[in-house]
Amino acid sequence: MKTTVAALHAAFAPSVFLLVAIASSGANAQDVTGQHPLTPLDVETACPNARDVVSSIVYPIAAVRAGVSNADIAVGFSIASSGEPTDIVVKSTNQPYFDETIVAAVRRLRCPGVPLGMKLEWHVALRVTP
Repeated sequence: MKTTVAALHAAFAPSVFLLVAIASSGANAQDVTGQHPLTPLDVETACPNARDVVSSIVYPIAAVRAGVSNADIAVGFSIASSGEPTDIVVKSTNQPYFDETIVAAVRRLRCPGVPLGMKLEWHVALRVTP
């Protein structure tokens, strides 16, 4: 069973408030083709649907059952000519419950106009607070 952030908030409110915060970083963006100048690029700028993707992140029910109240995840990916993410790799996480969840979220990103071969790193912080 999978539960969206909005459904968790509705199910547990007012006793639990689920906050999803994202911090996007372009500091590690790289042009692997050598054809474009390296320009800092954050995921929210590169991928206009990033906020929608984050708001629809599925919070794994196993994490809820285990009492996991936060997750910090960094995921790297490249951009294909279609604007879709490729070569998705979870670079770091403090909660492995979220590995599949964040990879699925990155797959939903659409990043039109990003130079082919540009590599981005996305930092996502999920918090459940009382």
